[in-house]
Amino acid sequence: MDAASKRRAPRIGVLAPPWPIPAAAYGGVEAMVDGLGRGLTEQGAKVFLWSAAESTCPVMRGAIYSQSDLDASYVTPHEVRHVIEGYRWLDRHHVDVIHDHTLIGPVIAPGVSRTPVVATPHLPLEDREQHVAFEQAGRTCAVVAISRAQAAAAPDINIYDVVSHAVDLDAFKPASPSARPDDEPFMFFLGRMSPEKGVDTAIRACLEAGARLQIAARMEEPAEYAYFARAVEPLLDDRIVYLGELNHADKIAKLQRACALINPINWNEPFGLVMIEALACGCPVLAFERGAAGEIVIDGRTGRLCRSEPELAAHIRQRLGERDGIARDACRRDAEMRFGLSRMARDYLAIYARVIVQN
Repeated sequence: MDAASKRRAPRIGVLAPPWPIPAAAYGGVEAMVDGLGRGLTEQGAKVFLWSAAESTCPVMRGAIYSQSDLDASYVTPHEVRHVIEGYRWLDRHHVDVIHDHTLIGPVIAPGVSRTPVVATPHLPLEDREQHVAFEQAGRTCAVVAISRAQAAAAPDINIYDVVSHAVDLDAFKPASPSARPDDEPFMFFLGRMSPEKGVDTAIRACLEAGARLQIAARMEEPAEYAYFARAVEPLLDDRIVYLGELNHADKIAKLQRACALINPINWNEPFGLVMIEALACGCPVLAFERGAAGEIVIDGRTGRLCRSEPELAAHIRQRLGERDGIARDACRRDAEMRFGLSRMARDYLAIYARVIVQN
């Protein structure tokens, strides 16, 4: 970087999948990219975001596709074009570094752009397709994992650094002290309607503990509908309620009032954004100790890390009676210390600076 570049605000290109940033409701990658863009801007960077046309993240934006133009669930010729055109657009804006959040982008970047690339994988690196892509990407890009657990699962991939996700602490915050509590305490599940998220496990544990459970889950794919019909719907009653997919305001309202977020993940989730959203709202988290959960939940202080369904049910009982020693304000303080947007933005800015110098 020359002297003039050092004096001016860094110009950061962000290449997202062809999705709206942020999503209208559920969307972990979309929320992270939106938070990163806003956090970098608050730190003084100039941010250029390439995503879908419906994006509203308050930075300079570019796109060639609308969400309705393609099925973004898989790498398609449309997504390859989205990535190539994105690199070209970012290069035309003379960015100093490109932060790529796609799967195919970091692999083809050397043939498309000479700008240094930071690549963040958002899925488990033990997944074969992810592993092959980021093993290759690590030879030419700075691959930044989102948790130590994600990095440890692929020791043969060249991991440049680890940066955990963050949340907007002004948007996700505890309820006002004057807010009226619910007539009866309830537990809350937030995520996707899928076996790996453990919706049925959350229900059974709450039934065993005698607790009410409210479920907010996205359900779009055929497999999600099949799982719901097979494993979830038969367990619903007046105490176990499926709410559908909530908007942002309703989601926060539930996290503010719930006794705990129940997160019995059945896979090695590389991060788990819903857990830090809950903590920011002062909501303790009861999670299975898999993936990055142990890096987010401080056992006995901001929630409980469980190893079985009976253990989860036991902690739900304790939480109902508030006999677990977990304070809501401790959850909020921990989120403020570890999971704010400014912290994530500073971590990435430090990485960008190193990558720029090395290139």
